[in-house]
Amino acid sequence: GKADSVAPRAFTEDFARDSLENVLFSITRFHELTGKVPRKLTVVGYEFKRDRFVDLHRAALRFPRDRFVYIGTGAAGTEERSAASEIEVRAQFNADPYGCSGELGRKRRERDPFNVGQPYSRTNPELAPLLAHCGPELFDGNLPWPKEKERVGDVPSGGERASKTGEGNGDAEKGEESANAETSNHAHDDV
Repeated sequence: GKADSVAPRAFTEDFARDSLENVLFSITRFHELTGKVPRKLTVVGYEFKRDRFVDLHRAALRFPRDRFVYIGTGAAGTEERSAASEIEVRAQFNADPYGCSGELGRKRRERDPFNVGQPYSRTNPELAPLLAHCGPELFDGNLPWPKEKERVGDVPSGGERASKTGEGNGDAEKGEESANAETSNHAHDDV
């Protein structure tokens, strides 16, 4: 059945220490396993985190808006309290898009107590400059997906929110596949 077709294509990503790394490392893990970058990225997470993923993380990675889908779920009764703390986390990522310093950097260091780091700079050399990038300015180097010119925190053109339906333009570049990234650190190639 359908479950039999998913299991061989499901994989884990074990090194992410925050939400930005969940997305970025899902891309790099997908590339490790397939030799391609995803054409489309679907993130499943709490609805109150939508703006952080769509407007901050996706923009920091310069992943094309029309190839990025966020599917929001409820937070099982804690959404109001969680949404309040989300405002602070969003402000931190807005000031530090790559989570390298301040409170975000401190949390990352605490979440890697043995200083293991991540292997993706070695296994994804074309993404190594992005993986190493820190600072408030957006990474401006080459990436294996189309470059999108925007600033972190920009709203979609026309003021509309990013797609909830997942409909993109369907244009795939050579060497790209589809992938899903979940906030639980898993990525798959079925959309």
